Amino acid sequence: MKSQTSKNLFTTSYPQLDNILGVFDQLAIHVVAGDAIVGGTQPLMLSAQIQHSADGINWIDKRTAAEVPPQNVLNGSSATPTTVVLSPGYDDGTTPSLAFVRLRFNLTTSGVGSASPMSAKIKTWVTCNDLNEARFVQHDRQRWLEHVARARAAHERAQKEHQREVEDRAKLARCVAAYRKVGALGKDFEEMKIELRNACVKDGVSIDAMMAAVEAANHAEKEERAATKRRNDKIVDRINRDLDSVLHHGKKKGRE
Repeated sequence: MKSQTSKNLFTTSYPQLDNILGVFDQLAIHVVAGDAIVGGTQPLMLSAQIQHSADGINWIDKRTAAEVPPQNVLNGSSATPTTVVLSPGYDDGTTPSLAFVRLRFNLTTSGVGSASPMSAKIKTWVTCNDLNEARFVQHDRQRWLEHVARARAAHERAQKEHQREVEDRAKLARCVAAYRKVGALGKDFEEMKIELRNACVKDGVSIDAMMAAVEAANHAEKEERAATKRRNDKIVDRINRDLDSVLHHGKKKGRE
C-alpha cells in the first residue's frame, strides 16, 4: 500500500475472502513486509487487526487491540528497506465472529517529514481452524467407536450362545444314545436310572432335559415312520389301481 501525504494509511484483505474467513472459529495471522518507504525520521509501523461484520458493509474491530500489534518495518527515511517478518497474531475463537471477517492493515509514522510518501509491500497468510467442526467430528468418531464396540460385543455373545447350543445338543444326543443303549440291553429300571444319571452328570445335563430330548427324538421318529407309511400306502394304492386297470382291459378284450 502507498500514500502520498499521510501519517496513517490502511488497507484491507481481499473482499472475496470475507465470507470464507467468517466460517472459521480460530485464525492465526502471519504478516511479512518489505520494500518499505517513509519520508520522516521516525520509524514506519505496521499492524494487522481483525474486523468483522454481519452484512459485509459495516465493519467493527473484533478486539480493541490489534491481533498483530504495531511493529517496526523501517527505522526512517535513511534506513535501508529489508524484509521484515512480524510477530504472528491470533484469534483463539473465545469470542464468536460475525458472518464476514477481514484484516485491516495499518501503516503509521510520526515526526519531522512524516507527511512525505510512505508505502510497503505486504504479504499475509491466515491459517484457519474450525474448532466446533473438530468437536463435532470427534464426537461422531466417539459415537462410531462405541457403536462398533457394542456390535462386536453382541456378535461375541451370539457366537457364545450358538456354541453353548451346539454343545447342549451334543450332550443331549449322547444322553439319548445312552438311554436307548441301556434300554436295548434289557436292563431293569433301577440299572437304567443309574447309568442314565451317570451319563447326564458326566455331560452336565439334567435328567429332565435328557428325557425331554428323548421324547422329542421319539416323536420325530414316530412322525418319520408315519410319513414313510403314507408314502408306501400311496405306492401300493397306485400299483393296485394299475393292476385293476390291466385286468379290466384284459377281460374286456377277451369278451370281444
